[in-house]
Amino acid sequence: MQEPDTDALEKLTPKQQRYVRNGHRMAQRHPKGGRVFSGVNRALIRLTGWRVGGSMQGVTIGLLTTTGRRSGRARTVPVVCLDDGPRFLVAASNSGLDSPPAWCLNLRARPDAEMDTRAGAERVVAHELTGSEREEGWSRLQAFNPVLSGYQACTKRQIALFALERPLRQVSP
Repeated sequence: MQEPDTDALEKLTPKQQRYVRNGHRMAQRHPKGGRVFSGVNRALIRLTGWRVGGSMQGVTIGLLTTTGRRSGRARTVPVVCLDDGPRFLVAASNSGLDSPPAWCLNLRARPDAEMDTRAGAERVVAHELTGSEREEGWSRLQAFNPVLSGYQACTKRQIALFALERPLRQVSP
């Protein structure tokens, strides 16, 4: 089992360090555990009207619905999201595992999706960020959720970062 890079974790609070280490270990030991947790969190959000499950460790959670790249079926998962004006920023951290989450692969295959937050559901179009655009987005997301740097320290892959763009709304005269 690969352990997180301790230098990267030193910048986090002790509570955040425990969260990263425990989350990463659980994801490694119980590969299907994320599906169970996601299902429970999704159900809690829907049953309580966002009163329970809409944030974790003080960070906003949204429900991202993608289209399965092979099945063609709608797949809804809770993700940490930063509302960044005309877009949402989401990172495909997968608890620092070496493989990206399924929703990341789904967005790469079919970028049309839906993001549901406390404010309501919106159609979005995913755009994977690269280069300087990714660096700027990564800085914004790390400031919003410092745990991401811990997850990046757990994996050899670069965590994918997506901008979920809201379509421009037509203003009627």
